[in-house]
Amino acid sequence: MEFVQALDPNSLVLLQSGIAFICSPFVSPSYNLPISLFGIYALNYTETYEPLRALSGFIGVSILFDIIWLFNNSPAVLIKVLLIINWFLKVPTFLSLVLSLKQRGDQFGSTLPGPREFGGQAQTVWTMPTPSGLGAYTAAGGDGGPENGHSKPLPTAPSPAPAAPTMPHSPTPQHHQSQPAVAAPLPGTFTI
Repeated sequence: MEFVQALDPNSLVLLQSGIAFICSPFVSPSYNLPISLFGIYALNYTETYEPLRALSGFIGVSILFDIIWLFNNSPAVLIKVLLIINWFLKVPTFLSLVLSLKQRGDQFGSTLPGPREFGGQAQTVWTMPTPSGLGAYTAAGGDGGPENGHSKPLPTAPSPAPAAPTMPHSPTPQHHQSQPAVAAPLPGTFTI
């Protein structure tokens, strides 16, 4: 597992993009280039985990699709070799993406065992800054959690202000003034 932790998903996806680009004008799977280009975007998008989750799923499914595609098609020998190299690169890419998701605290990445199972140290998961401006952190795996007294509780948010009281609706007096009668338009016609 340490081998997978040492891999750089950005380099793997960039290499797969190059191989898929070389294979694209020839008889090759049409989904490899879009997946790898999406991978470049997903690995650089840090606002949410959704693109990484999607990329992990796409690469995981495309591993199976590549096998099916290679048995049903017969590309040129050089293209077949490049596709097999690309397929062999997808397996560690998928594992490193899932491990990366798990290290970031995403639930999708919980399918692989964590570093603690392999004799590693517990990872530190950073949380949002507190209202006092100081950052808080907790150690994953129970090293410094509240059960050991190592973390301070976060302040609670103030309760929302109560709604303004409303007066019961009282009908306003109607002043009847004579208004000229306007003829209503015929049904199905427009008036401008």
